[in-house]
Amino acid sequence: MKKLIGLFLIQILVYGCTEKPKEKDTNASGKTNNALKTIYSDVSKSSIEVTEKYSRATEVTYSHLSLWNGDWRPYIAKITTTTNKYLGGMTLDRTIKAELNSLEQPERPKIVIEESCHEINFFEDYYETVKWGCCGAENQLEFYDYDKKLIIEGTSTITKCRIPNSHLRFFASIDGGIRLSFSSSDQYLIQIISPPNFQDENCGPIPPDIIFESADSKDKYDQTNNEYEFWSLNGVKEKERINNLTIKVKWTCADVSEPIMIPIINGKPFGKDERVQSVSLRLR
Repeated sequence: MKKLIGLFLIQILVYGCTEKPKEKDTNASGKTNNALKTIYSDVSKSSIEVTEKYSRATEVTYSHLSLWNGDWRPYIAKITTTTNKYLGGMTLDRTIKAELNSLEQPERPKIVIEESCHEINFFEDYYETVKWGCCGAENQLEFYDYDKKLIIEGTSTITKCRIPNSHLRFFASIDGGIRLSFSSSDQYLIQIISPPNFQDENCGPIPPDIIFESADSKDKYDQTNNEYEFWSLNGVKEKERINNLTIKVKWTCADVSEPIMIPIINGKPFGKDERVQSVSLRLR
């Protein structure tokens, strides 16, 4: 009996001296991590206020972005949307503020954008603001770079063009003429010379279609995003090497005019250096 009691005590001592396994810190993928230190956090609340005449709703959301500025950089976007509405339901105004924090220094917003608009959409090297049209009018669109400089503006749609394996891109729109833009500092305006009241009498507020024509079948058009992908220019990084493209502007509301054709020669409309040019609309 004494022998059994002694063995039992030895087992208790051995078990008591054995180190218990440590709890493991795992991440979402199930892999073991060392202790993680929080370097930044932010908590914001949405709210709503109702007065006798209008309501004011403030919504706060967060998202992740990858932006290009010579190389890829990850960002956190804190987006605060403040909307005022009459009690009847019509939107009075909306302000959107976006604070973009680099993950390298998340405690200090690197880019702060504040616009009076209805939507903001972020892309890798520009952002888009949208102001909704009222009472049948078209939406007003504007593209800005992340220095908050205007790249291009347009009514209803802006046609996007990109070159595979290159960060060179360009845009076209209709707004006071035909606009072609490569950046906030590299833009062209082609004014349309037409008979008086031509558009008002035949088309109303409906803008014409902008089509990029290419002789190369490798070039593709994404109708959903209104974006061209020019594989014929694959890897081209200088706009002076952009050739063999033609901007076709066509009114679809009335078959009364010939399409306007603008060839792109060495990255310029008609191959000309002038930033403001003109073209005549020819009637059928």
